[in-house]
Amino acid sequence: IIGLLYVAAYLVAGDKLPKKAQISGVAVGGLHPSEAVNKLTAELGARTIAPLNVTVRGDQAELKPTDAGLAVDYVKSVDAAGGGKSLNPARIATVLTGGTATDAVVVVDDQKLQAAVGELSKTFNHAPVDAAVAYQGTKIKQKPAREGITLQNGPAAALIKSSFMKTTGPLELPAAVGQPAVTDQEADQLVASFAKPAVAAPVKVSLSSSRSFEVSRSMLAASIDFVPQNGELVPE
Repeated sequence: IIGLLYVAAYLVAGDKLPKKAQISGVAVGGLHPSEAVNKLTAELGARTIAPLNVTVRGDQAELKPTDAGLAVDYVKSVDAAGGGKSLNPARIATVLTGGTATDAVVVVDDQKLQAAVGELSKTFNHAPVDAAVAYQGTKIKQKPAREGITLQNGPAAALIKSSFMKTTGPLELPAAVGQPAVTDQEADQLVASFAKPAVAAPVKVSLSSSRSFEVSRSMLAASIDFVPQNGELVPE
């Protein structure tokens, strides 16, 4: 009886995938491997070519999987989920009653991936920008500081590879941050301590008891520049 039951179970299980098997969210339980491959191709195909949204500290870019050498091996994905015949009783029992959710098997052309990340670095990388102060007429204009960004190509490539087909939201890539020499706070202090007082009122110049002239606020503003020196913003 046990022998007959074993043979019957083997014939029913055949080369089907386990009953509860899922691959990257696609239910493939009970399907033959070829059927599972066809279903995965149909339901995951659009995802495998959709541009990936990648970000670095607020800046965004898109990365096409095909340009980065990223693809899904559907046959290996089905094999990893438990497809194929087996005489193992445990395997037969799993096909009939078990199975788990697995991720699709991703294959990567590492040279293409590294090249694609190199192109991303051209988009994201920039040197730090110092805060700046200047007069526009007699009005004070401030340019905010900006941190420098250097994409960490190796870790970024590894993250893209490991996240492909597993995330749908923007992917934040690792990057080194460089601080500006002149910060917004330092620029604010310079404006309060010097830039505003310097043009607060015209300057009257007396040549003698009867002769004088006035230097207007706009003339004062036009004569002053703020230049970075040794990591500080200095009026000149």
